[in-house]
Amino acid sequence: MYIKSATLISFIVSAFIGSSTVTAQSLGKGFIFNCDDPGVVALTFDDGPGPYTETLLEHLDDANIPATFFVLGSAAKAYPGILKKTFEAKQNHQIALHTFSHANLTSLDAASQKKEIIDAAEAVDDIIGKYPNYMRPPYGECSEGCGKVMEENGFLVIQWNADSNDWRYKEKSVDERKAVPLQNIMNEIKPKSPTKDNFIVLQHDPDDISVENTVKFIQEFSKAGYKFITVADCLKNKVTPYKGVAAKTAQAVAVNGKFADAKTPDAKAPAKDPAAKDPAAKQPEAKDQPKTKNDKPKKNDNGNKEKDGENKSAFPATNENVGAEANSAPIIKSSALVSLLGGAVELK
Repeated sequence: MYIKSATLISFIVSAFIGSSTVTAQSLGKGFIFNCDDPGVVALTFDDGPGPYTETLLEHLDDANIPATFFVLGSAAKAYPGILKKTFEAKQNHQIALHTFSHANLTSLDAASQKKEIIDAAEAVDDIIGKYPNYMRPPYGECSEGCGKVMEENGFLVIQWNADSNDWRYKEKSVDERKAVPLQNIMNEIKPKSPTKDNFIVLQHDPDDISVENTVKFIQEFSKAGYKFITVADCLKNKVTPYKGVAAKTAQAVAVNGKFADAKTPDAKAPAKDPAAKDPAAKQPEAKDQPKTKNDKPKKNDNGNKEKDGENKSAFPATNENVGAEANSAPIIKSSALVSLLGGAVELK
């Protein structure tokens, strides 16, 4: 007998690990939920770029901290100038992917999953000249089959361990939209210590109140003693943020996937060139390298049917508030808990 109710699972897990603001996410092989070292925070923003992203960039510039943006391909095409401004900011923000249309990947077949992420990657590459290696699935949902598609196409799946839940309060008063997400984050900070804990924080830059709250989040994390870095840096660049860009460390190996920059030498380098053997050696940027089948997958023959200008709403219709009930349960990470329950819970 399997228990499929998100409400019941949430109740059982809460009894063992306590309450949490972290909503349910797929627990695929190699998916990332935490940074490698304690004392760091990776602020991440989904669903952009949008009309409030420039304001967010100003806040980050004032604090002189970097962030990671999981962008929609459709939004990138709608706001190419803002995406380029984000990428060119002096803080070296990281650009990552959130699919093209914010489709729930678990509801698609493998070919459609691939098209969603490749179309997003190519939309970003067309604007900033870089092809991202990192992605986050909409709603945090990526089945085993989805995880395999991401791995085979060279994308590292990034989840989170601290959720502002900003999307849940869109219909609430302004005061509540400010106060509750802040309290959600404070509930994560207060019981933790920078000597042993780290955070990957989930927010949405097409949400004006979430953008405004970022200033307070920065203040609170700073007071608690945390340092702000990008997701790639919080993973020590074991997987570089973009294809064709040399790793900053000698650990340029795939965490869970076939990453071209980690396994393939520069196409221009002579066979005996030390740079071809040393993953840490400086390589030309992707735009200087010839396009090869190892650089990035080919476009789907069906092409991209999305229209420019879509997803221009202040908060795309297909954001994390869809399927909220399915996202209401906290993450189940403990195999001991599953064992204790006698295998009654089917993890999804």
